Amino acid sequence: MIQEKFIQIRFKEQTVVGEFNDCLYFTEEEFAKLKQADIDTLATTRVNNWVTLVQSTPEPVEQTAEEIQKEIDEYTLKIEELTIIKANIISIKVK
Repeated sequence: MIQEKFIQIRFKEQTVVGEFNDCLYFTEEEFAKLKQADIDTLATTRVNNWVTLVQSTPEPVEQTAEEIQKEIDEYTLKIEELTIIKANIISIKVK
């Protein structure tokens, strides 16, 4: 089995939403072609993408008591429907 060697570059950066830790992996051939500016650009892109993702995640919206009750009622009806279906299946098997 041929194993390819990789070079790992680990980096972390403190951001407005917390610390970001990541790694970049390159083959020896890829790494030989890179300049420090290329590596910095790749790392910065990863950091910026993570910050954007974290900042764009919406805050959970709390349900009102009415919304919760409506959901409970819907599940209660579904349970009743499934109970009837289950009883019908059992009665068919018993026959």
